[in-house]
Amino acid sequence: MKQQTTNNAPRPDTVPTCVYDDAVANAVHREKMHWIVHIIELVIIVLIVAAFLLYLNQYDVVSNETVTVDGQTGVANYIGKDGNINNGEDNGAQNQNAGKEEPQLEENPET
Repeated sequence: MKQQTTNNAPRPDTVPTCVYDDAVANAVHREKMHWIVHIIELVIIVLIVAAFLLYLNQYDVVSNETVTVDGQTGVANYIGKDGNINNGEDNGAQNQNAGKEEPQLEENPET
């Protein structure tokens, strides 16, 4: 046999006005606080991004690049920083050792 529990507590069909008004006031206050917190979080995120961008842009990047190409062996190709392949061009300083030949590897007689 099943045991049934009965709750004999009175259940009001209506809620008193003061209780309802208090619950609505609490809900309105809670929603207002949620919106305030969300706006503060958004402002903090925007400030962090702005500070990071300011930090990145405070330095000027200056590059002074010189390229020296020795084309005596027939190879005068190089790739610049911009990714362009410069075939046979030398836009840098002239090589100090342009008149000298490159040392040749001597063959080992033992091999």
